[in-house]
Amino acid sequence: MQPFIPYIFMALALMLMARRTRVWRRVRPPLLALVPAVILALAAFYAWGAQRLGPHITPRGWLAIAGGLAAGAVCGAAIGRLVHLAHDPVTGHVTMRMSIAGAILLLILLVIRQGVRQLGLDPGAAGPAAAFSPLSDVLLAVAVGTVLSRQFVLWRRWRDIATATAQAPA
Repeated sequence: MQPFIPYIFMALALMLMARRTRVWRRVRPPLLALVPAVILALAAFYAWGAQRLGPHITPRGWLAIAGGLAAGAVCGAAIGRLVHLAHDPVTGHVTMRMSIAGAILLLILLVIRQGVRQLGLDPGAAGPAAAFSPLSDVLLAVAVGTVLSRQFVLWRRWRDIATATAQAPA
């Protein structure tokens, strides 16, 4: 049963993403800032554990992590631009709905991350420090870059819509 646990979580994520493509949700600006703060805290906790248990990161490893962060930022910006944002005239709030293309891109990133581990493409993943292999570091950097840039793009788009509707004549 244990080998299937990651796939169960991916199936749950897929169901949540499918729901988000149909339902308009109110954009809550504080959450646009809270999510990156939580992600950065989790990444800092990971970095602390990696420093204590994981292998030493070489300059080439740092370069790969920076590349993963940049690739994640590009993916996150694309996902953020693919989210549908609209002003709801009834409530006056800005609402959002994930696009199918954005959900597919996010799913592809999840499948790649899980597939790398399941196919054994991570030669450094062995023993108790397996969670802190160089490939895991790069994949975490991709995830952090994706979330941070997605939230930043959504915040900028929300701000533009909120400002435009506030300045529009009644």
